[in-house]
Amino acid sequence: MRVPAKKMAVWAVSLAMLALGLLSGANAQTCTVMQTGKSEALSAKDIGGLLKNSSIDASISTFHSAGSQYWIFPMVHHEKGMAYVNHVFTKGPPGNLNAKKLGVWDEASLFGDAPGMKWITNTYQDKDGVLAFVHTEYALPGESYGISITPPDGKPTKRPGPGHTRISLAWYSAPALEQRAPKIQFLGHIVAPFDELRFPGWNIHGTPYVIRRENGEDWFYVYYFDAPVPKKGTPGHLATARAKVADVLRDAKLGKVGAWQKFYNGQWTDGLGGKSSPITQEISIAHSDAAQTVDGRFILATTFINKHRKSNKPSAIILFESCDAVTWKEIAREEPISLPEKHANGRPNHGWQYLTIVDPSGSDNGQVGSTMELLVGFQHNKPERSLARLLYSFHGNCSCPAN
Repeated sequence: MRVPAKKMAVWAVSLAMLALGLLSGANAQTCTVMQTGKSEALSAKDIGGLLKNSSIDASISTFHSAGSQYWIFPMVHHEKGMAYVNHVFTKGPPGNLNAKKLGVWDEASLFGDAPGMKWITNTYQDKDGVLAFVHTEYALPGESYGISITPPDGKPTKRPGPGHTRISLAWYSAPALEQRAPKIQFLGHIVAPFDELRFPGWNIHGTPYVIRRENGEDWFYVYYFDAPVPKKGTPGHLATARAKVADVLRDAKLGKVGAWQKFYNGQWTDGLGGKSSPITQEISIAHSDAAQTVDGRFILATTFINKHRKSNKPSAIILFESCDAVTWKEIAREEPISLPEKHANGRPNHGWQYLTIVDPSGSDNGQVGSTMELLVGFQHNKPERSLARLLYSFHGNCSCPAN
């Protein structure tokens, strides 16, 4: 059902225009970003129509095939103390995400018997198929919902939280895109938190990514939430890991993953458990997305919710900008909404969570033109849950120095 682009008071925007300042002196660049529209992409009723008694539980993803646009909704429902992840596939233009529901697939039918609970959280598409970035929980063999494996003895332990988490990859080949029942090949893990023995149940978030061109080669930069290096008790931080696009795609088509490296103190370290440096000063939720503008500026959008951080700050969408894909500067907090600590149903309020950036044409691949759309969830698993569409345009000099 097409949802009319009606204005809603609940999505009221506090900032119509914000200035982005980068560098200083003779190299100073000025770029402005203006919000040009807001509407409801999916209502609570629409979300319920995707899958009964379920909530959108990660950023939605998209790809194109045979002239049509497809959307992947990672959804979860809880029943008798268990959580179940399903992916709903739909077909429709950007303004009508749920025009046609194609089906619902559970993890086994989508990924086979690969260990862990898996959410598709982003996509990159080339002529041969779709590379899926995956948030994986309970990633070790023998783990399951509520049961973690504790190294080094490997003893199963009941523990709340996501078990051992990973950023992973999967591959959806071009011939399979038109199949009625999709089958995605799970490839393996590329990023793991630092020092899991000290931080069992660490949630790695994920997975925004951008593509940066360096010395004639393209690199994926993926963003996630890593455990702190100094000592236990300090908060974690947003971090990045990278790999060459050509290498990642070559390996994916061969059914495997190669090495990714984390950024740490100006160097690149092991992606599967190495140390990392903070890339922002603000702690926020990276169940979100990023993109590069047509002029070269990188934009990272995250969310802040009080559920995970004791703070008087309202729930908000945080925008960062960068020219090197490593050093990020906060430029705005959009859509601030103050909520009670507890919802009427007794569970914590979520506010804004799970965000996707697309070009208004519907393309993704970590690129947008002179405008972008933010598709962002509100109140997650509450009765009033919904998905908002926020439109932005870029103006002025948004280019970055050549690298």
